[in-house]
Amino acid sequence: MRQLRVVQRSLTKDALRSLVQAFIHCRFDYCNALLAEITDTQIKRLQCRNTAARVVSGARRREHITPVLRSLLHWLPVRRRIIFKTAVFVWKCIHGLAPPYLQEFCMPVEHVQGRPQLRSASTGCVDLPREQKSVVQLRFSRAHSVEQSAISTA
Repeated sequence: MRQLRVVQRSLTKDALRSLVQAFIHCRFDYCNALLAEITDTQIKRLQCRNTAARVVSGARRREHITPVLRSLLHWLPVRRRIIFKTAVFVWKCIHGLAPPYLQEFCMPVEHVQGRPQLRSASTGCVDLPREQKSVVQLRFSRAHSVEQSAISTA
């Protein structure tokens, strides 16, 4: 952020937005499944996006940043961005656009042997393997279950 502030005046708003996307948002998007269960106090530590939004928009320090995030920049809050990116990743797994080693964690119930006749097969539910899981696999499956509940309530 300090480096962006130094060059802020010599760049256009679009260039600043691109730099923030490249340097800030990519770090949030990397391994979102690991961030899915962090607490609200830990989420508050990730609010450096607010500073980035102030740099991009030119908003002053004492102005409310929420309207800038919503209307001007169209950025989701951190928790919702984590859920959204995890949902996109699960969608990619289901549709064969993710790496094969991750697709096995998100098998639609209709494709699991002996389960296509279940009611859950017609609802688009995903079967998560019940074997011994590593920490990353466990976080991904929990993040997916959080995401499934968020999608069903929306």
